[in-house]
Amino acid sequence: MSIVETVKRICMDEAKRLTGAEVVAPLPVWDNAKGSMGVQIKAPKQMGPQACEVIAGFTLTMNELKQANAIRLKAAVAVSGMLHDVQVQIRPLQKLKDVAPEVLGKRHAD
Repeated sequence: MSIVETVKRICMDEAKRLTGAEVVAPLPVWDNAKGSMGVQIKAPKQMGPQACEVIAGFTLTMNELKQANAIRLKAAVAVSGMLHDVQVQIRPLQKLKDVAPEVLGKRHAD
């Protein structure tokens, strides 16, 4: 079984608490961390009269991808946030090109 299949299986096991859930992986990660994988869990949700979709996304590092319990933990946290209508966003405060090379580290300064 591939790592992608393993991630999807573990995440879907947690997402079964959400009716109609779907796991989308692998997704690219924006932080340029080599070997990381983005994951998204989506499910339909009725908010009063409005049909909606609830989405949670997270990144699994190379080390986390080697540990089933680390994958399960992130998926469980994501699903819990979805069930409780918690939203979390990560947004860059400045464009990457505007950040000083010493802040980024040598591997990003090229």
